[in-house]
Amino acid sequence: MRLDRRYFLGSGTAVVAASAATACIAGNLDDSARAALRRIAQTQTAPDNSAGQICAVLMPFSRKPLGAGQVIEFDLVYEQVIAPAVREAGFIPMWAEQRLGSIASKQTFERLLFADYLIADVSDADPDVAYELGVRQALRARGTALISVDFARRPFYAGALPVITYQVDGRGAPTDAYAPVNRLKARLREARENPADDSPLFGLINDLPLYSPDPARIAAFRTSSGDLYRYDARLYEAVKAGAAAVLAMAADQALLAAADQDSDLMVDLFLALRSVAAFNQMIDLYGRMSLPLRRSPPVREQLALALHRTGRFDEATRTIEGVIKDEPTSRTCALLGRIYKDRWDEAATAGSPQAPGLLHRAIEAYDRGFQLDWRDAYPGVNAVTLMEMEDKIDSRQSELLPVVHYAALQHARSRDDYWDYATLLELDVLSRDEAAAQRRLHEATARASQKWHLETTARNIKLIADKRRARSERVDWMDNIVAALTSTEPGNQTKP
Repeated sequence: MRLDRRYFLGSGTAVVAASAATACIAGNLDDSARAALRRIAQTQTAPDNSAGQICAVLMPFSRKPLGAGQVIEFDLVYEQVIAPAVREAGFIPMWAEQRLGSIASKQTFERLLFADYLIADVSDADPDVAYELGVRQALRARGTALISVDFARRPFYAGALPVITYQVDGRGAPTDAYAPVNRLKARLREARENPADDSPLFGLINDLPLYSPDPARIAAFRTSSGDLYRYDARLYEAVKAGAAAVLAMAADQALLAAADQDSDLMVDLFLALRSVAAFNQMIDLYGRMSLPLRRSPPVREQLALALHRTGRFDEATRTIEGVIKDEPTSRTCALLGRIYKDRWDEAATAGSPQAPGLLHRAIEAYDRGFQLDWRDAYPGVNAVTLMEMEDKIDSRQSELLPVVHYAALQHARSRDDYWDYATLLELDVLSRDEAAAQRRLHEATARASQKWHLETTARNIKLIADKRRARSERVDWMDNIVAALTSTEPGNQTKP
C-alpha cells in the first residue's frame, strides 16, 4: 500500500487541525490506512481456499483528483466494482502492490507474474500502475484486463486492449456498478474458459519467448496468499475487538515470523497497531522491519507519527525532516508543521522564550506543504490559522486565504463532509466575512455526526477570536458562532 492522501495527525491542545484531516483525531486513520484496514475487512468474504486462482489488482489507492473539479474514490471502485466481479467469477482478489511504500519487492513481482489474472485501472495514468502493468504484459501473454472511469484520457498502451468503463458521481463514488461488474465478471470467466493472448506486445512481436511460471512456484504462491488472507482476517477481527486483541496478535510469534517473510503482513500489523493508538509498539515493530521497508518514506512517516504521539518530539522532527529531504510532499510538510505546532503550544503554555521561533517553524512547514500542492487545503488552512497567532499577522495570510478557500471549496463539493465545511467556516472567520461565516455555520452543523466535531471547530474559532480580542478587534459575531457550535447537537442545523 502506498500512503497516499490524507493525514494521520491526532488532536493537539491548541489550534487543532482546522480541516478535513481533523477527522483523524483521537486515533482515527488517514485514507490510506483506512484503505488497508478496509482491504483486510474484505478478506472476510474471500474464498477460504489457499489453492484458489488469484486475480491481482493494479490501481491507485484512496481518493485522487482527476480532471477539472473531478475526483475518484478508488477504494470504493475496488469495493463496489472490482472485488465483487472477481469473487463472482470465482477468483480471489488481491492487491498487486505493496500497501505501504512504493518499493520494489518480491511479493509485488510474484503477484504480477504468478497471479492467474490481473485487472489494471488506468484512469489516473499512475506511473506505478503503468510500470507494473508493463512488467505483467512483457512476461505474461494473457490474463490481463483494463478498466477506467469513462471520462479519463486513455494511455497509449490501452489502445490495443478493450477497456471496461465505469461512471462516478460528483463525490467520486461509482454509479450503476451493476453493469461494469457484470462486464468485468464476464471477461474473467471468458479468460479462464477460453484463454487467448491479450498482451499487445506478444501480438506485435511474434518471436518473443513465452514465460512459463514453474507450477511449484505458483502452488507456493497460492498457499502463501491464502495464509496472508487468513492472518488479515484475524487482524480485522482484532481491530474490531480493540487494543488488547491487537496487542495479543502483535505478541504472536508465529504471526511475527510470517510478517518477517511478508512485508504486506508486516505493514498490516503496523497499521493495526496504529488504529488502536499502540504507538510504542509501532516503534518496536519498525525496528523489526526489513531495511528496504524501514527506508520507505511512507513507513518513516508513520514512525514519525508514532514518535510524535509518544512525546519524542526531537526524534519525530529528525525523522520527518529526513523524509522531506528525500521526498517532499504536502503531507510530509504538514506532519512537520504539526510537530512544531505542538511544540509551540507546550512552549507557549510554559511561557518559554522558544515559543515564537517554534510558531514560525510550524508556519513555514505548513506553508511549504501548501506550496507543494495547492489542491490540498489542509496545510494551507493550518498556515493561515497559525499566522493569526503571531503578534503581527504575517503579510502572506491575505494572499493565501483566497487560494486555500478555493482548494477547500473544491474538496467540499466533491465529498460533502463535515470537516470540509468546518474548514470553510474557519476560513470565512479568518477572512472576516461575517455573512459568509453565518451561512457556513448552518451548512457545517447539519453535517456533524459527533459532538467533538463541533467542539473542535468551536475551539479553533475561539483561539482566533481571543487573539483578535487582544488586538481590540470586534469579535462578538465570532463569539456567537462559538456559542452556537458549543450548544448545537450533532446533526441539528443552526438557524441561518
